[in-house]
Formats: sequence, structure tokens, C-alpha cells
Amino acid sequence: DDVDGQLGILYEDITLGLLSDEDTTLGLHADDEQEDEDDEVLGENAEYGDVLFEPPLFIQRYFYVLDVFEEKEKKFGKLKTVVDLGCSECKFIKYFRNCPGVEKVYGVDVDKEILERNAGTLKPLVADYLGERNEPFEIELFHGSIADIDSRLSQVDAVSAIELIEHLYPDELDIFPKTVFGFIQPKVAVITTPNKEHNQLLPNFTGPFRHWDHKFEWTRAEFEAWCHVVVEQYPDYEVKFSGVGFPGDTPPQEGFCSQIAVFDRLPNAEYRQWRGEEVFESVVHHVYPYSVDERSFEEKVFDEASYYIRTIAMNKMLNNLELDGEEVIPVDI
Repeated sequence: DDVDGQLGILYEDITLGLLSDEDTTLGLHADDEQEDEDDEVLGENAEYGDVLFEPPLFIQRYFYVLDVFEEKEKKFGKLKTVVDLGCSECKFIKYFRNCPGVEKVYGVDVDKEILERNAGTLKPLVADYLGERNEPFEIELFHGSIADIDSRLSQVDAVSAIELIEHLYPDELDIFPKTVFGFIQPKVAVITTPNKEHNQLLPNFTGPFRHWDHKFEWTRAEFEAWCHVVVEQYPDYEVKFSGVGFPGDTPPQEGFCSQIAVFDRLPNAEYRQWRGEEVFESVVHHVYPYSVDERSFEEKVFDEASYYIRTIAMNKMLNNLELDGEEVIPVDI
């Protein structure tokens, strides 16, 4: 089982193209990596039992959220800013380094120690300096609680909360919709949480929950009921449901292993104005190198034309020299 867990982590790193010797010490709050390994022990990536997940379930969750964000660009335009609530070891945040159009990603978690341990894994790589971007990109990690409101997150374009809400205490869960839909007011928000009905399909599952820190796990009906209440409280949004993780070619009657709600902001919805403060502590702020072409359109056209004129002139000169019988050494321009 330990080998399966390590293979799941290796699978993720290869997918990212970011193999490193980063610390994988476990955290305490919304710790997705701890859950990933627990998922493996329960058989989600094992070769035995009735349930088999490939790719590993956490990878499926990540890619589902990324696909949603990409798809929503057709509706909302570029999603330039993203916040991952309960980011823990920042595994999901790494993916945005290769997402065109995303200019800033925030990560928020109550566990400062785990943010500090993983901050270095998000810094620019050598390759980022060799091949500079043509648009800005930043990552900033905040130590704070979703029960607090930080002005820097107001009107961020997209919110992800991957396997987070089941870690919240009742008072935090009550505040969560206000934070996300009342204050942040994103164009799109994706929330994932375990599907309690699917637990009976997990080999060797003893319960009551998949993870020791879960305060609850919901059935599909319970999760959907909660989401519909959220939409009633914040009618600027609509919600649709899906999920990831199931054995075979079609989901069983118990549904997906992880259930997912996608909230879209309605067209022409007005934004509420808030007078917030910067209450979160910034743990790290990485600014990636990028180059800006400050030439005017006319200057770009002139430089491009000049390049091709010089190239044509040089080729013509070389052809004349060859006709005269002189040795010519090709030179790239």
C-alpha cells in the first residue's frame, strides 16, 4: 500500500513535469496529500478489490477543475486570477504555471507550517528564466481562515475548494458561502467533496469517514441540497453537479467517488461592494519572469519588414557571389 501511495505521488510529479525532492510531510488541515495516500490505502489505485481508479483520484479531481476553468473561458473570457481554498501542500497550484492567461494564483490555508514547507516548490524554475513568458504570472500563499475576509480576494475570477468543506467545523461551513459567493464573488467556483454513498465500494473501508479529520461526509442528496440553499442565498449563481472516480465504464448506482458542484455567476450580475482589509498573512509571494514587448504596432511592422528585407538582400548577394565562383560560407541571420 505504501508503494501504491508513492507511485501515486510520482504519477502526479511526472504529469506536472516537476520531479523534485520536496518534503512530503503530512499536514493537519485540508491536507489533500494525506487524503491522497489514504485514498490509495482504501484501494482507489490498487489492483485488487472492486474499485480501481486510474489515474489516481486526486489527479482526476485536479484535471476536472482545470478543464472546467478552461471551458468557462468561452463564457467569461480569460480567468486571470484564481484562489485555491484549503491549498495545503499546494499540489494543485503547481498546475497553473502552465495555464496560459492565468496571471495570479492565490493559495489559502490555516496551516502556516505546511505552507512554509511547500513554498519553495512553487518558485520559478531555471527554465522559467531561460524561456521567459510574455505575460505576468504570480503565486502568493496566504495563512488564514475561510471564516475571515481579505480584500485581496475580492472579485477573483475563479475559486477552487477541492476536498475542503468536509474538514470545516459547523460555524466555518456556515460562513463558507458568504466568503465565496458574498465576498469573493467569482465568475466560477468548483467545490469537490467525498460521496458518502460510494464508501461501501471501497475495499477494506471501516469508516465512519475516509479521513480522520473529516467532520462529515454527505450523500449526493445532502450535498445537492446544501448547494441549492447556497444558490437561494446568492441568486447571482447557478449550480450543476458531476463527479470523478468510478469503476468500469459508467458510474455505479452509488455515484462518483468524489462529487463536484460547479457554480457559475449569472450574466450581468452586479458585484457587491465591500470595505475589507488585508487580514491574511502573506507567507510567500513568487513573481515569475516575463518579457513585455513595448514596441508600438508600427514599430513591430517596421522591424519585421526590415528583417525580411535584410534576409532577401543577403540571399541575393550570396547567390551573386556563387555565380562568380567565389566560396560562400552560409550565415544565418
